[in-house]
Amino acid sequence: MGNNKSEFRFILLPLIFVAIFFISVVIHELSHTVAAIIMGINPTELKFGWYVLGPGVTVPDTFPLEDLIHFRYAGGLGAGLIFLTAYIVCVLSCESLKKKKWWQSWKWWTVGFILFWSFFQFYNGYVESMRFEEYASGLIDYTIPFMLIFLVANVIHFLIYYRIAKKIGVLR
Repeated sequence: MGNNKSEFRFILLPLIFVAIFFISVVIHELSHTVAAIIMGINPTELKFGWYVLGPGVTVPDTFPLEDLIHFRYAGGLGAGLIFLTAYIVCVLSCESLKKKKWWQSWKWWTVGFILFWSFFQFYNGYVESMRFEEYASGLIDYTIPFMLIFLVANVIHFLIYYRIAKKIGVLR
């Protein structure tokens, strides 16, 4: 048998990633809702339902077209900013930076996923607002942009670690 602690972490990490995903969906849709209310829509006029790949919020047909882009972008922008803020807070308080075996830290991998998810939310906000017709009909291929976002987020994540680790003396 292996180490119980590492087996627990092996199970815990995917569960944390799934929880982050579901939390992001809630934050994303709440961001749309808050934006609509700020733009003057009565909350009772909002419709909640299942759209494209998940739950969604729609505004009445009388909603001004020029505000619609802002409403559509608000989900990704709100969720992206919240996840980016969570990432910064986690990195600034991450105890695993003080250990030499930082790459084995499930906390460090979790905050890396949070960074990745913040970039994905920003991208999703762009797709929802600027390419809505393709997005709504399912014609957008997420694969290449999603992989690029993953690569950029991880490079940024490890560059940040490297700078902090050099500063505190974990790396020489």
